[in-house]
Amino acid sequence: MLEDKQVAEERIVVEQNILEQEKIKKEQVIIQAEAEAKQMEIKGEALKQYPEIIQLEFIQKLSPNIAWGILTGEGIVPFLDLLKLQEDFESTVPATGNVQNTENLDQNTSEENNTAE
Repeated sequence: MLEDKQVAEERIVVEQNILEQEKIKKEQVIIQAEAEAKQMEIKGEALKQYPEIIQLEFIQKLSPNIAWGILTGEGIVPFLDLLKLQEDFESTVPATGNVQNTENLDQNTSEENNTAE
């Protein structure tokens, strides 16, 4: 009988802890939702004040590797990083030192064919 009472009290303590944890999770969800709502409110106000931001975000999603800027009277203009473009291009194209001259290759092949005959 004493053991049953002790087990019941332990269960109550465990259930109270679980309830407390659920309350904390609920508060965290509410705080997170309030933060997201505030973030959307701030962004909405910024978009009302600067509608060009929508265009800029749209363009950035279309081409994430190009830097864009807004110039007064000019609208949105791309800023190309020519050095980065050159580096990217050079990293994808094989080095020219490894490419054989096709004329020499053809000439060597025809000389080998003549020698074999």
